[in-house]
Amino acid sequence: MLKFRLMEFHKELIKKGKYMEAKKVLVLLIKEKLPLGLNDSDYYLEECFQKIGCRISYSTRYYVAYVYLQPV
Repeated sequence: MLKFRLMEFHKELIKKGKYMEAKKVLVLLIKEKLPLGLNDSDYYLEECFQKIGCRISYSTRYYVAYVYLQPV
């Protein structure tokens, strides 16, 4: 069910013209782990992934949030 929600989110991003964010969603679907940095697009994706229900962990040393393709 989580993969289906991510694919629907990917379609919405493509319709809005947010291709870089959509590419990162595809990377998450393929690799099942995605590092997010501090830029605006990554912050937007982090909020959306939390709403969808992905597991997110934070690295304290490198200012990176990791998104995993596992439900919370």
